[in-house]
Amino acid sequence: MISEDEARRLLQAAGDTIDVPPAPHPQPARSRRTPWLAAAAVVAVVAGGVVVASQFDGPDGADRPAERPSATSTVTDDVPPDGSMPSLFAMAVDDAVAQLEQDGIEAKVVHEYDCLLPVGRVLETTPGPGQALPPGSPATLVVSEGSPPTASCKYTGQDLWDLVDLGSGIAVSDRPGAPNVTFANEVSVVVDGGAPVTLTRAQALDPNTWTDGTALAVIADAVRHLAPPTDDGGAWTTPEVSARAGLPPLEECGVIRPGSEGDLDVRTLQIHLPGQSCPAAVDVFRLPSRTRDGEIVALFARTAKSGEVPSATVPDVRGMSRDKASETLIEAGFAVDVFVWERCNPGTGVTEQSRQRDGTAPLGSSVHITVEIDHPTGHCTGLAEAAGALIAWSRGGSAPEFADEVELLYGHAPISTLTGSDRANPNSWQACVSPAVSNCTNPLTIVASYDGDLERRWYEDNYPTYDDGTPLVDCTADLGGYPRTLEPEGRLSLHPPKSVPCADQWEIGVWVDAQGRLAAVDYSPPRR
Repeated sequence: MISEDEARRLLQAAGDTIDVPPAPHPQPARSRRTPWLAAAAVVAVVAGGVVVASQFDGPDGADRPAERPSATSTVTDDVPPDGSMPSLFAMAVDDAVAQLEQDGIEAKVVHEYDCLLPVGRVLETTPGPGQALPPGSPATLVVSEGSPPTASCKYTGQDLWDLVDLGSGIAVSDRPGAPNVTFANEVSVVVDGGAPVTLTRAQALDPNTWTDGTALAVIADAVRHLAPPTDDGGAWTTPEVSARAGLPPLEECGVIRPGSEGDLDVRTLQIHLPGQSCPAAVDVFRLPSRTRDGEIVALFARTAKSGEVPSATVPDVRGMSRDKASETLIEAGFAVDVFVWERCNPGTGVTEQSRQRDGTAPLGSSVHITVEIDHPTGHCTGLAEAAGALIAWSRGGSAPEFADEVELLYGHAPISTLTGSDRANPNSWQACVSPAVSNCTNPLTIVASYDGDLERRWYEDNYPTYDDGTPLVDCTADLGGYPRTLEPEGRLSLHPPKSVPCADQWEIGVWVDAQGRLAAVDYSPPRR
């Protein structure tokens, strides 16, 4: 894997291969793009080699004038019949309501949470596009409320829609509350494997740059396309939006991606219509978020193609190094999304992967792999030794080395803090919880009374399975939740063997301080 500096050097070298004229600034003209299109698709193709850039020349080699958007135009090449419901998909709700009112149609707005379209964009309408409008009846607009409060939409493409606004001819900085689209000083762009072009940051942020056929316009145009209905009176089909995380394959939909991976974050926004084996897509390559706020360094766009969706066998890459696993999956035609797991007692190489191993999956789809590394802040050193010392002490051995304060918990809820001589006095370890639990329990007594071998599970391994692969049910009670002062990554748990009935299962969690001294012990009783 190349370094960030090397990636920048390669980007610079790629950018020097083609001269890019200043982006044209013509007078406003008729528009085929609309200001409400807010889909995002930026692609940075960096790493190991060349970065691609989109071409800004027309078929005859002359610069094409940029088209400025109108306020309400939704003209497309696939238009529902006159007098029917227009397509308002992905439109800003205020623009959509204004367009309907202009046509004499009352609008009723309802909201739903959605991970793919940002707040205020139209998800769907009733009636659907191309369907008749009942006289006097309002049209219902379902509008995105953004991310659900109980779910994360971090990797679903919501943050890419501002790039589609650029592709639609809209300066995103002019929209109140719009997040910043952060480009690097130089951005490489490619469309359908064409010659790379390098843009300055100012050019990339200028909506006049993104004329028809350029990287962002490819996605903006795809968002407004519709598929005709299969039944008389049916609604026209609006696009399906999907997002993908991970480095794209070297070849996808007949388009070869130059270069290899670098230390970059890669996201892909895809726009599908029925019958398309290859959706319109744009890969967005950013510097890692820890450097320069995740600046976009390259864009790689592909136009849609029709046909059947091809599939291929997914290689089993468990146990391989990160680089070898990525190379293997990319060569097989898949995108690679790497999750780096910081944990105590990390495994070697790729420890997990999604998708059915040695099964099939659509080419270009993401395979998620997990690579484990040592946790940088969790108190891992000495944890296994402290757990062993606790077991030995409970069975008559010497007391472990204690932190200045030892926190005692029952069912994850703090009970008491032991200091001084109380730390080494087994009688002080009595845990009483009322009214949730009427009796008192001593974790040392629990350990001492079990004369068999105890299973030791690191926090991340606390969801074991039976031999047949069936997940082991969590049999222990949570009476309050761990306090934030105890890092979950730095916990080791002691359990009876999983063959013991659920009603007799219990868990003792152990934490240590930075010096490896016993700092907290939690006894979680069986769930009754």
